[in-house]
Amino acid sequence: MELSEPAESVSVIHCDAATICPDGTTCCLSPYGVWYCCPFSMGQCCRDGIHCCRHGYHCDSTSTHCLR
Repeated sequence: MELSEPAESVSVIHCDAATICPDGTTCCLSPYGVWYCCPFSMGQCCRDGIHCCRHGYHCDSTSTHCLR
C-alpha cells in the first residue's frame, strides 16, 4: 500500500454554490449580482456593493469612506 502526502488544507468561504473567497476575507454582493471578496475578515460590505470596511468600521453614507 502506498502512502501519499496529505493534501494541504486550505480554508475557503462559500459565498454561494459557485463562488468562494479565501479564508480571512468576506463575501460581498456587487450591484451587478456578482460576488466579490472583501479583503478583510468579518468585513462590512458597503451599500454601493463595491467598497467594504474592516471589522469594527462601517461605511459612510457615500460608501467611499470607512468610519469607526
